[in-house]
Amino acid sequence: ATGGNNFLHFKLVSEKLLKKRKNQNHEFAFVSFDVNKFRVFNEIHGHEQGDELLEKIYLYLKKNLRKQEPFARYAADQFSVILSIDTQASALSRVEQILKELSNIYPNENLMYSAGIYTVLDKQMSIERMNNFAIFAKDTLKDNQTCNISTFDSKMRDQLVKEHELEELMQKALDRH
Repeated sequence: ATGGNNFLHFKLVSEKLLKKRKNQNHEFAFVSFDVNKFRVFNEIHGHEQGDELLEKIYLYLKKNLRKQEPFARYAADQFSVILSIDTQASALSRVEQILKELSNIYPNENLMYSAGIYTVLDKQMSIERMNNFAIFAKDTLKDNQTCNISTFDSKMRDQLVKEHELEELMQKALDRH
């Protein structure tokens, strides 16, 4: 729908970028964002205009991100981006600006976006895991009308660990029966 790079290409380019900068004091933020109520937009305006919206998002990112900031459509209306940042505050500021500008693609539609940010602490971590952390942060916002950006933090990490431990216990109990 976007005519742009797929997630596999994004993954390969991102891994290369992070590996190249592994020992440098350079910070990155992994961002996952999507269009709130995209299905409703698609139902009201049709899939052709939905695809057009996705293409406009892609073209905006292509035009406005820095050369060394890979991005791709991950799935449906969800995009993944790696931003080059100075601080966590600069990541938040850039994402706010991106979402604000994207909301003006169709000025009469009141489009809103949700984003999750994962500050890359380990440049050797898999791109899939970074993406999952950013998605997890984003998904904590669903149906939240007052906030549209969430940053993955230690509380979220603890929650993921607890959920994983609970799943393991449940699987062990099932295996015994």
